[in-house]
Amino acid sequence: MNTPAIGRGASLAGLVVAVTAGLGAQQLLDRVVARVNGSPVFLSDVRAAAGFGLVEAGAESVQAQQLVRRQVLLNEITRFPPPDPSAGDVAAEVMRMKGRVKDAAASQREQGLSDLQVQSLARDSLRIEAYLTQRFGAARPKDAVDQWMKDLEGRAEVVYPRVP
Repeated sequence: MNTPAIGRGASLAGLVVAVTAGLGAQQLLDRVVARVNGSPVFLSDVRAAAGFGLVEAGAESVQAQQLVRRQVLLNEITRFPPPDPSAGDVAAEVMRMKGRVKDAAASQREQGLSDLQVQSLARDSLRIEAYLTQRFGAARPKDAVDQWMKDLEGRAEVVYPRVP
């Protein structure tokens, strides 16, 4: 008559073994690489930006810093927004971005990006360009832009969490 209890106990023990065995094989899916003014920047964001050429090739830590700069700049743009890019300009930028990768559809799937998210990245890139042109003119002196970015980053709250 104790068979059901023994069966439940054995099932529970099997479940515990299966769960603990699975814990040893954990795989990192994503992590926060930085916070910019309280908003998280995830490793998946860095990889997506790198995949579409929005940050330069290199170590993920350097790419994360580049993406943080982009986020700081986008935060500034919300304060003094340039005109929104046209749908045609966004579509052309999406095509340029997709042209930077061998298989855009596969890259998009690997990064878990929808078409709307890719369009948003393209729109942000165009907004950055328009803002910098609006602020510094078409010539955009590198020294002036670099100094302004350094000042802007100094005013932003950027936190890089420690990695265990």
